[in-house]
Amino acid sequence: MSRIDYKAITDSLSIEEVARRLGMELKTEAAGRFKALCPFHDDKTPSLLIDANRDSGRQHFYCFACGESGDVIDLTKGVLHVSFKEAINWLSNGAEKKDIVRPRSTKKSDVDTAKELHTGLELGYGIYKKKSFDASFLTWAKSRNLNEQVLRQAGFVFAEENLLSKYLESTPDTDIRREKAEALEQAHLIRKLTPGVSTAFHLPLHVGPQYRDSFLNARVVFPLFDEKRKLVGLGSRAVNDGDVRLAPKYQFTKGFPKGSVLYRAENAFAQIRAASKDGKDHLCIFLCEGFLDALRIEACGLPAVAVMGSSISESQIRLLVNLADTLPKKSTLAVHICFDRDEAGLRGAADACLKLMNALSLECSFVCPSNWPFGKTNKNKVTETLRSSATYKTLLRAAESTDSAHLWNNIACEEKDYPSWAEHRRRRILKGVIASCEALAVDLLVLPEYSIRPETVAWLKLELTGKHLSILAGTHLEFKREPQVDHLRAKLTLLWPVPKDVLSSLNSRENLPDMRSDFLERGTVLEFMRGKKYRSIALEEFFRPASIPLSPLFRPYDLPNKLELAIGGKLPTDTISHLLAETRLPLKHLMELICSEVFLISSPANYLHMSEDYRNLRAKFGEPCDSEEVYSDVRRLAGLLSITGDGKSPRRSILAVPAATSRSADYWIAGQANFLAAGTTSVFCNSVGSKELVGGSCFIGRGSWRSEKSTAGYIPRITPYHGWSKGIFYNSSQDALSDKDQALVVADVDPHNMMEGKPRAQTMPSPLQLVAYLPIIETIDWEVTEKNLLSALSLPSQEYSFSADERRNSRAIKEEDFWEKVFAASTKLDTQSFMSLWDQFPDEGALIKRYKASQNNDDMQPTSSRREDRIFNKPALYDWINVSLTVNSQQSIPSIEVPHWKRR
Repeated sequence: MSRIDYKAITDSLSIEEVARRLGMELKTEAAGRFKALCPFHDDKTPSLLIDANRDSGRQHFYCFACGESGDVIDLTKGVLHVSFKEAINWLSNGAEKKDIVRPRSTKKSDVDTAKELHTGLELGYGIYKKKSFDASFLTWAKSRNLNEQVLRQAGFVFAEENLLSKYLESTPDTDIRREKAEALEQAHLIRKLTPGVSTAFHLPLHVGPQYRDSFLNARVVFPLFDEKRKLVGLGSRAVNDGDVRLAPKYQFTKGFPKGSVLYRAENAFAQIRAASKDGKDHLCIFLCEGFLDALRIEACGLPAVAVMGSSISESQIRLLVNLADTLPKKSTLAVHICFDRDEAGLRGAADACLKLMNALSLECSFVCPSNWPFGKTNKNKVTETLRSSATYKTLLRAAESTDSAHLWNNIACEEKDYPSWAEHRRRRILKGVIASCEALAVDLLVLPEYSIRPETVAWLKLELTGKHLSILAGTHLEFKREPQVDHLRAKLTLLWPVPKDVLSSLNSRENLPDMRSDFLERGTVLEFMRGKKYRSIALEEFFRPASIPLSPLFRPYDLPNKLELAIGGKLPTDTISHLLAETRLPLKHLMELICSEVFLISSPANYLHMSEDYRNLRAKFGEPCDSEEVYSDVRRLAGLLSITGDGKSPRRSILAVPAATSRSADYWIAGQANFLAAGTTSVFCNSVGSKELVGGSCFIGRGSWRSEKSTAGYIPRITPYHGWSKGIFYNSSQDALSDKDQALVVADVDPHNMMEGKPRAQTMPSPLQLVAYLPIIETIDWEVTEKNLLSALSLPSQEYSFSADERRNSRAIKEEDFWEKVFAASTKLDTQSFMSLWDQFPDEGALIKRYKASQNNDDMQPTSSRREDRIFNKPALYDWINVSLTVNSQQSIPSIEVPHWKRR
């Protein structure tokens, strides 16, 4: 096939004529030069310059706003959202814009994209191999004590800085250079540089586009294959450790499906299958964190793969399961986990063990199928099927009544871990909330009491790695026989990601000989815990009470020791100094009390009975107790929360109260008293969802002790919602969240100046301000989820069995219906459409009031430009969080431990 002459095509076309064929409106600026709205970004004023003068060089375009530039082919690709070859065909045929028929999304199919990506990866890796410098490669391999032969088998090559860009510059044929550049750019191996501006209307583009490699500095480059030996990406590692400050140690091609691939699976899996064919029954595979770890084991002749991180994904688990399934029935496959011994590695290894044990040896079953998203017909079929399992039958009998729990013991059933729909829902909600908090630069997220499980805490630590957000993760009840001292503890957990600037100060490996170098890249999350101490007597709450004095979880002077335990080495003095003197530590102003512990500071009338009850509860566990314990805690809290503090440490001016209560008013009153006594701001977070859990969550601080008087024509508060507020208590129950509203409320709290004094300083902003009220809406594709969960159970697919009443009674709503209402509201922008949308939310009343405020008060308190009437011009219209609970065919659900009550 003859090569296409790209230069002839571009020279024969006028970029002005092509722009008009593409439907662009051009405004003449000078002879042969035009301006237009840029199609590459949301342009409001013409910022795209089109230079059609042939005498100044190549015809080209350039956007002064977003920096996009190129020739007539680039312009066609961008406007029509087509590939390079499709653009050439369109230009060659003289077609009009309407002649290109694309899907509504204007995106290419996954097949087309995958083909173009694979072509570019093959081309790039071929260039790397052809231009590899053996001497430099050998020097690097020896410096790392790596086996040269294994590295070459794995495809490692050495690449000097900007090797691909230099290769393109040295290619004399412009057509070949252009075609190869397109393929490499499609594979994200090179990037086009934005040209500079020489004059008002002329840009030095006639020399052609300039490129730089995506892989920075000199590196070793290696191919990344899937288990079928298909090239799916390229990876690279910095050769010089000094370059890590300027670029990441590891870089990968954009779009590499890291969580779906096991590094060196193509070699290890083939080795295991070959051993099976040779008659070996007991087979093993080594599971590592990093690339080089796997290669070192491979150098010993053993099959090894790497997860390329500190946690294993569900897709990677399925690869190992599929490998085990393809082996003869008499064969066994042992997975040896070889993760690092730092905190993240140990946590990841434990998580991998649980997932692998579930996947490789346990049949998927349900703890409580009545709580799963099945219609009544399929729910009955699932229950009857699972009753045939001895494990499930025992579990059902143990849950029949309050006096049958003893039947669930380690003799009746060895397994303890089961898939949990509640945990699936919990993680989906938290993932959406964490993303919103990160976007708003939130310091601390407070969750309700008894809202998480130990498995949730482990997952959250991985989820928060590398992020800014800290989480006060509610409480969970511990069920442990070993050590006995922790059994039935109600533990409160605070998760704090170590700031990146602290980790970056640990750049001297000589100071920390025992620390893993990849610890600094991944980051870490420190965990602070304590047990609940004082129970709710009225609710007859039962747990093992904590014996330690009440004190804040986050104490700055404890941080060096906690961090040293996490990294496995001593901290340099300058790092400790930076951590304690220069690092922003907003949590040093935080004190936590768990639900009923608040009664300790709400009234002296509680002291006597709380002290007696505490002694009695400790006695049930055979633990002695000082009769003065309650009074000691009261004095300690006084020193922490008083307006002057104890004079030794930062004053705890913010009180976080995770709760699960039916009496929200008690906590509002306690919060008002705390503010009036010492200017303390309380963060009360209560659960919703039943008669016993009535919500009422709110911030209680400035303005909470008196009702504001409204004046005609005056809006007393400035908020993102035209004066409307929700989630900050102003002495009215209507200010708090309702008993059915699950939402994320974000507020700015000034820990230093909550007591404003009289007169208030002129430049002092309000010390408690609403930032966002984000109600959470749960959506689900019932049919898809039901079908895929049945498949996960290896049960035959049934007809869709959800009735309209069952869907109506569920908190989650049909995904398709919800997004249709969103589309209608965003296009029609009328009251009826928005009312129909708000009706989908758990507390539609709050959203209706917020909407009315946006309609009535926009002129008095605008929140954005009103040049265009669009939904995204007003936070009151789009501030909410959508959580999709749908389970597709590629997903699995997390498992939880169901502890045995009896051991025999």
